[in-house]
Amino acid sequence: MPGRFQKRVERLKLSRTCASPTPTQMAAAVYLAKGGFDHLLRGLRRTYRDLMRRTSRQVAKAFPDGTLVTSPKGGSALWVQLPDGVDSVQLFEEATEAGVSLAPGPIFSASGQFRGCTRLNSAIPWSSRVEEALTRVGEISRSLMSRPAPPSGSWH
Repeated sequence: MPGRFQKRVERLKLSRTCASPTPTQMAAAVYLAKGGFDHLLRGLRRTYRDLMRRTSRQVAKAFPDGTLVTSPKGGSALWVQLPDGVDSVQLFEEATEAGVSLAPGPIFSASGQFRGCTRLNSAIPWSSRVEEALTRVGEISRSLMSRPAPPSGSWH
């Protein structure tokens, strides 16, 4: 609080904000009344649905056989169940070293479950860089299938 300047600050605040920004509010009201926001939402939903489909297709193409991908009802994250022998914590560590970010399954469980799952963000605008990153994670997944898994409950 402004202490001894309290009254002065209150007077200045009142003089600067005694009225609402009417033109801005009117513009927003027209935009909402004419369906602009609904149109924007439809376009965003279409964009994110397409990104999710592209990401799912690339996972199906690049990851090992037996990989399952969810089809979520909302959001932009794909839950990927990896084949037996692929540990998501190891995958996370090696993907991170390769410059790719993903979320290993155990961080979504208080009891350390879901070591065979990972979460991928599909809301990133599609580019060759995204495609290459998913391909790289698929390659790492394949290489992990032939290695022994770390002890359960261990991050390293």
